[in-house]
Amino acid sequence: MFEYLVIGKGMMGAAAARYLSSWSDNVALVGPSEPEQWQTHDGVFSSHYDSGRITRVTDKTYLWGKLAQQSIAKYREIEQRSGIRFHFPTGGVIVGQPDYVEANATVGQQLGAEFSRYPAHQLPPNMCIQFPVGLDAVHETGPAGFIDPRKLVAAQIA
Repeated sequence: MFEYLVIGKGMMGAAAARYLSSWSDNVALVGPSEPEQWQTHDGVFSSHYDSGRITRVTDKTYLWGKLAQQSIAKYREIEQRSGIRFHFPTGGVIVGQPDYVEANATVGQQLGAEFSRYPAHQLPPNMCIQFPVGLDAVHETGPAGFIDPRKLVAAQIA
């Protein structure tokens, strides 16, 4: 008999089970595991098979920026506890119309994100990417970058 039963071993279920297990030793997590051998696997194990999700604080919506900031703040702890690296702080660039980029920069500033703003056609040369005149860009550094969601799931349930 379990006190808590979490159905779904994806990103949400794995996180829910990890948090519940800090309150109770009677937590069960139910769902298909990622196959050890893809070549011989012919079933479904996930709704998303990708290995990269952008993670950053700058966002046009304050709530999403704040939620991202709080999540990012936990990444290192989860990596250290599990021994599984899933967060890669490579930085990130948002490019778009000036009003869209302004909204992202405003939220980034409110949340104390580390970023620089440029006209998109003047991004630093080391970024090796060019955009037309008329667009703006935010280059966020610090912990911005990407996560491997499948490794995050493995770290959550380790």
